[in-house]
Amino acid sequence: MAAAEAPELGALVLTAGAYDLAAGYRDCPWSGIRRNIEREAGTSDEAFCARSALVRAHLICCPGLIMHGALDDRFAPQQAERFAQALAGREAPVELKIFPDEGHVISRPRFLREAHAFVNRHLGTDLPLA
Repeated sequence: MAAAEAPELGALVLTAGAYDLAAGYRDCPWSGIRRNIEREAGTSDEAFCARSALVRAHLICCPGLIMHGALDDRFAPQQAERFAQALAGREAPVELKIFPDEGHVISRPRFLREAHAFVNRHLGTDLPLA
């Protein structure tokens, strides 16, 4: 959401997101997460729209890396796939990585290796890959 408001952003790295909050709320099997969404965001169409990055994808202008675990038990990897498709219509590149052996939390070594490599490529930095 913040990336849509920050055109100066150089790169975006995302993991395990609910980019369409209405779908995330509807499909999440965890009642506690659904209660948190109800309490913190509300469940009206307006509330879901205000907190769904998917509807603002066209405003994000930096390169993006989206990582998601295929075994995520909170938010389905289809969330990441739909968001990557929405970002693909822009001039900036987008990379989607669905890890078949990962759950909701991407392992730290894998996350750092992928995120650092992406940032290094797009920002010219030299972050360590391990």
